[in-house]
Amino acid sequence: MPARKDVTLVARAAMGATYCVWAATNASPLGLLRQVVAMRGGAAAPSDGPARDLLAATRRTLIAGRSGVPSVGADQSARLREVGERELRGVLPLLDRMPADEAEQVRTWLVDVAIGVAGAGPDRSTDEPINAAEAGAIERVGEILMGRVGPVEDAAGGGVTGGR
Repeated sequence: MPARKDVTLVARAAMGATYCVWAATNASPLGLLRQVVAMRGGAAAPSDGPARDLLAATRRTLIAGRSGVPSVGADQSARLREVGERELRGVLPLLDRMPADEAEQVRTWLVDVAIGVAGAGPDRSTDEPINAAEAGAIERVGEILMGRVGPVEDAAGGGVTGGR
């Protein structure tokens, strides 16, 4: 049985990945609803591997809607990105403590969550399953999870978002 705090950190990171995609989405209201359903379904059932139990418990937490991440409106792109990146960075200490193969499975699953959310609601202008901005957000999710992306300056020029 995985530790509850570990499940919470991974669930929050899954919401973070979702928020990063939502910050970049151009889906219709119906597309956004589909993305919510994809996220609540955990987007991807965990595959066999060393983190399977942790990811299965995390998925159950997401399905129950108990991630603990504050709600942010779909029209608040900057706030979605800020909260999303913060939640992704919150899981990094856990990933650092895990054996490499387990951490890699968690990272892959979190990126799969982002891909599943993005693909659930096509772009309303182009009807592409994943638009260029969402693809960039998914790439950034992966970079954050690898610890390769530091905090970024807030678009307003004031504060720093995220951070490790």
